[in-house]
Amino acid sequence: MRGRINVEGMLCTEKARPVIERGRAVQNAFFARLLTNTDEPTREAFFRTMEIIGKNLDDILKENA
Repeated sequence: MRGRINVEGMLCTEKARPVIERGRAVQNAFFARLLTNTDEPTREAFFRTMEIIGKNLDDILKENA
């Protein structure tokens, strides 16, 4: 499909590109702001912990399927 952009499983037209790009920029700025005043070791520990939590949630969902 020419002129289509795949965004999270949705096919969007080229006309949507500026909105998509702006949305991504807003998300990136927000996330960066959340991590303000944290050092690299703290961020690394946070992301490792989030990975573990994600895996634990997946296990819980599999157990209850």
